Amino acid sequence: MDYSIVIPIYKRNEIFEECLLSIKHQTCLPKEIIIVDNNQDENESNKLNQIINHFEEKVDFKIIILKSTKNSSSIARNIGAKKCKTDLVAFLDSDIVLNRDYYEIILN
Repeated sequence: MDYSIVIPIYKRNEIFEECLLSIKHQTCLPKEIIIVDNNQDENESNKLNQIINHFEEKVDFKIIILKSTKNSSSIARNIGAKKCKTDLVAFLDSDIVLNRDYYEIILN
């Protein structure tokens, strides 16, 4: 079953890569990840883009980066959800590291 993951992020670049790696190692991979950048600092956004570009080379699913001008995780989730190409949408905080079978269990 196809699903998308929406992740708002604000000043968590240092731990975000662990979150992405835990998604990469899922037993049931998403069709896409939509990352909504809430960073107001351009340097933070640039670091985030570097992390994502490095990670994107190693996965088979699509990664979409959106920018939000408001520092609100609720607004960021809604922005991301509107762009999803699947019927199922999972919301994930950027500091969460998932168990390997997390989405497989939920989808079954």
